[in-house]
Order: sequence, then structure tokens, then C-alpha cells
Amino acid sequence: MSQVIDFDPLACFSVRMQHFLLRALLPAILSLSALVQAASPGVVRFATSTVKPWGYLDSESREQGLLVSFARELSAEAGVPYRNYLQPYPRVIHSLKSGFVDFAVLFDSPLARQAGIRVGSVVMTEVMVVGAGKQEPLNSIENLAGMRVGYIRGSKYGAAFDNAAHFERVPINAMHQGVAMVIQGRLDAMASADQTLYHALTAMAVKPGQISRLLTLSQTSGGLYMSRTSSHRDLLPVYKEALGRMESSGALASIFYHPSVLFTAGQLNNAPLDGDSSNTDLQQRNN
Repeated sequence: MSQVIDFDPLACFSVRMQHFLLRALLPAILSLSALVQAASPGVVRFATSTVKPWGYLDSESREQGLLVSFARELSAEAGVPYRNYLQPYPRVIHSLKSGFVDFAVLFDSPLARQAGIRVGSVVMTEVMVVGAGKQEPLNSIENLAGMRVGYIRGSKYGAAFDNAAHFERVPINAMHQGVAMVIQGRLDAMASADQTLYHALTAMAVKPGQISRLLTLSQTSGGLYMSRTSSHRDLLPVYKEALGRMESSGALASIFYHPSVLFTAGQLNNAPLDGDSSNTDLQQRNN
């Protein structure tokens, strides 16, 4: 007795197509699941700029950085679960403005106030220019005339620096590269936000006397902002009070002014303030 087996090419094609579609759609399904989980009513979302030392992934793909630590400690103080997203600074602003995230630390500016509601102060930063060796401070930005001055590519330090024509501005990809070029004499000076500079000096074990502060371009503050379209607006007073407790207890100072940073900062000479308040390295436009 012979057995007849029917072969249905359409049915086989249908099965193969189902497997193909499943494999193709699986990443999207998992991504959607993650977004749904992130949007859980009990979880607030933070966005952090991907610029060292503010926020970055270490060699084991773990989130590190000053603002990563801040988000973690603030959330613990507030007693609210959270999720953090590392993003380029322009995207951080967009995420806050659109309501994709609930909180972000932004440098105070009209753009920041448009994007969110200011909860409170988080950090003060200086934008400075440094040179090699032990040098006398400069009186003003005009004294940079004829120099080759490095800056973190895409960063904005204010009109006086950004539009200057009396010195050459040299874009640099990373702070440690700029510091090395200054020490080697390949650059006359390097502009940077203080925390970005201190992080590089500490990581590079730069010795006292190798780098001097020539000029302070500006001072600016960073604040915690809440999205105007956040679904957690009722938590605004909770975070305001939690931030206040962190300031009173010294927790904020311990995050942003670590003893190693203070030691490194002590290597730099004092220099006069010149120019107006502006954006800093945290605002690097690394899309």
C-alpha cells in the first residue's frame, strides 16, 4: 500500500514567511516592550548627556558619570524608581521638551526654560582656557591674539569665543587629546568646562605645574528641569524637596566636587573672569 503525501508549496512558503517576519519583527517587539516598561506610571525617566565626565558607558557597558550618579542618588532620596537614558545633549533637550523623559539637568538658558520647569540648582561650572607650564594669567580674551586654541568639537563657549577672529580655534575630539597637545606644544591653549578638564587631568595623572589656567571665559549654572508635558507633574514638590535635602546634607557637593577633583583643580592658577555666561562642554553637539 503506497502512501501519498501532498506537497503544498504555498503552505511551506507561508511557514517560511512567518518565521522570517518573526525574526524581523522581534527586535521591534522587544524595543516596544522596553518603551512600555519605561513609560510605566511608577517610573520616572531621566536623560543624561553623553559627554565625559557627565555621562558615559564604561568598558563593561555600565552607565557612569557625574549626572548618572546624581540621577541615581536623587531618585533614591525621592523614593521613586527611575530609568536613565544616555543621549547627545541636543537630544536631551528634545526628549525633555517632548515629554519622552521627565527630568534632565540642563545648563540654565532661555532654551532650557522653554524645555522644562526648573526644579532647582544642581551644579556651577566655569569655562576656562588653560596653557602649558606655569604661566601668568591673561587679562582678557584679547590676549589670545595669534594663538592656536583648542576646544571640544561642537561646544559653545559664548559669542566672544565662538566668533573670535583674532586667534585660531582648533576643534578637538576629546579633552585628553587637547590636554596632551597643549603639554606637547602643539596647541597654545585649550578651552574647556572645568569638570571636563578636571576629569581629563585626573585620568591622565597630569602633574602640578604642567597646566596653568590662563583665563576664565564664563561661569554658568546647571539646574534640574522637569518636562512641562510630564505625566508626573504631581511629583514636582517631591523632587524639589529631595534636591534641597541633598544640598543641605552635602550630597550634591560630594558628587560634583570629589576630593580628587579638588586636588586637580588646585593645580590651576587663578585667573580673571572674562566674557559672558554661555553654554559648556556638556552641550557638545555630538549627534
